[in-house]
Amino acid sequence: MKSMEGFIHAQQDEELSLMTTYTPSFIGLSQWHGLWVDSFMGQGMIIGIIDSGITPGHSSFKDSTIDKPMPPPPTKWKGKCQFRKQGYCNNKLIGAISFQNGRSPAPRDQKTDGHGTHCAGIAAGSMVPDADGRGLAKGTASGVAPRAHLAIYQTCTKTSCQNSDILKAMDQAIDDGVDVLSISLLNDPRPFYRDSMAIGAFSATRKGLVVCMAAGNSGPEPSSIRNAQPWAMTVGASSHDRKAKATVKLGDGTEIDGETGYQDNNFNATLPLIFPGLLHNGTEGGAAMIVTSTIVEGHTTFSDIHVLPAAHVDDQGLQRIARYIESVPNPNATITFGGTVFGARPSPTIPYFSARGPSMINGGILKPDIVGPGVNILSAWPIKPGPGPKAPSGSYFNFLSGTSMATPHLAGVAALLKSTHKNWSPAAIKSAIMTTADRLDRDLKPIIDDFTDDFNLTGREPAKLFALGAGQVNPQAANDPGLVYDLKPFNYIQYLCGLGYNDVNVSTIAKRQIQCANLVKINAENLNYPSISVMLDPKVKKNITRQLTNVVNGGTEVYHAVVEKPKGIISVNVSPKKLRFSKLDQKRKFTVEFEVTGIPLSQGETVEGQLLWISAKHEVRSPILITFT
Repeated sequence: MKSMEGFIHAQQDEELSLMTTYTPSFIGLSQWHGLWVDSFMGQGMIIGIIDSGITPGHSSFKDSTIDKPMPPPPTKWKGKCQFRKQGYCNNKLIGAISFQNGRSPAPRDQKTDGHGTHCAGIAAGSMVPDADGRGLAKGTASGVAPRAHLAIYQTCTKTSCQNSDILKAMDQAIDDGVDVLSISLLNDPRPFYRDSMAIGAFSATRKGLVVCMAAGNSGPEPSSIRNAQPWAMTVGASSHDRKAKATVKLGDGTEIDGETGYQDNNFNATLPLIFPGLLHNGTEGGAAMIVTSTIVEGHTTFSDIHVLPAAHVDDQGLQRIARYIESVPNPNATITFGGTVFGARPSPTIPYFSARGPSMINGGILKPDIVGPGVNILSAWPIKPGPGPKAPSGSYFNFLSGTSMATPHLAGVAALLKSTHKNWSPAAIKSAIMTTADRLDRDLKPIIDDFTDDFNLTGREPAKLFALGAGQVNPQAANDPGLVYDLKPFNYIQYLCGLGYNDVNVSTIAKRQIQCANLVKINAENLNYPSISVMLDPKVKKNITRQLTNVVNGGTEVYHAVVEKPKGIISVNVSPKKLRFSKLDQKRKFTVEFEVTGIPLSQGETVEGQLLWISAKHEVRSPILITFT
């Protein structure tokens, strides 16, 4: 192949790993007003899901919502459907194709793994009344963009995917006319020119697609972040305030609240409490189960549907149980089930598993970009989850957790915004989402981390930027951001040259010949990104530049810079301090100067702050991260 004209790069193929009813409302979407109404719930948009396939015939993928049928796909659509049964593809599920090299006759999710079905339902599932997961979380199921079309690209089965299949699927989605790509798949961190998904995402972004990718589930380890390329939206996970309540009652009367998706209201026995395996060599059976989080997992609990009565309690609950077992000769316990409850606090939080920065690949750009609901998400499922009576085929829903679930939430939001702002670039849509994100929870306190790296603390700490990114997605605010940090595909090429990649490396990503010597290079700090991340030598001042674009049509708006300084040991000066915009698409540049004014921290340590541009109508917020060198 190397001898063929036009050849740029080849690499060895490899396998990769796979990564509701309430969450659209939790993030502020309403049937009666706001972004859902303005965007007609995403009507006319096509969301591509690159995953393990789909369950055709499921009620979430019928071609009508509760009140009216889906319209036909837009005329630009060029995709095809490999399902042969009539009705499996329709005006909702407009395309489905497998890239499994003939191993699958059609892009159907395997019954043992409904990952793709679940993600598709989150992004754009039709409204389904009377949905539930084993009687819990009852209500109308809905995707984030319930009137958007779905295009399915199967690249995975069971637990693995082929890199080459994913890249082919991404190219096919571009050709088919997809608007937004949702990819809940992961590569190991590597330079972008060796990352097939990064290369495919660049091609998609260059063609105007918004690409949403999972941050990964390897948290809370530092630098566990995946999919950190700046042209994609990297999505971390957050929790919400709905719980499937289960309470453990110990023999001494202590009650510990937890969660479970399997709730047996006929269970009322008080039974011996043991650690199987540790005390009984794994030979004793159990009538019920208490699942516990470890110290690292902290306060995160899951409402998984088990096969017997169960309760998942957090690390504090584990410590209380352990103390009780040690205090009495014959410990016992029972579990009571509280059904579905709302209003849990604090909410949202960052679960321990959501991957953390810093990225070791992207030159220091803050990742993840954003967080969205990814804990105990109820969505479509191929088969009946857990024991119990069967229900009509195509009506099953299940709880899953992961950044895999957070990613299609953001894909749905991107589809809504692309519907209301058809001229916005992918970078503008990402900027609108990031600069309007919430950094405060439902009680207007900083969003906290379920994990803490200080095991001596009894309280819970605010999430760091490496876990939170810009914050929790706020779709309604993103629909009217005031200003955006825009980027063109060529700017990413300048950035790649600024990373020190050679011409062959950059050409591999750009899929055309690039000569970095002929370009103005951009370092990562000066890429016109919505977040600000700098490496700072305590002895040297540093200046970075950004450019804002006005996306408000009509009238003059004046913005004033407000800086929340990091810890007081850093001076942060913005120039100019005031920006005036009087017409649509008007652009204004500004410079931020950083200087150490106090005793610096050690090399590698970080401090955080934020920059706000505030007018009478808008607030444009950028997180600031400073790493000492």
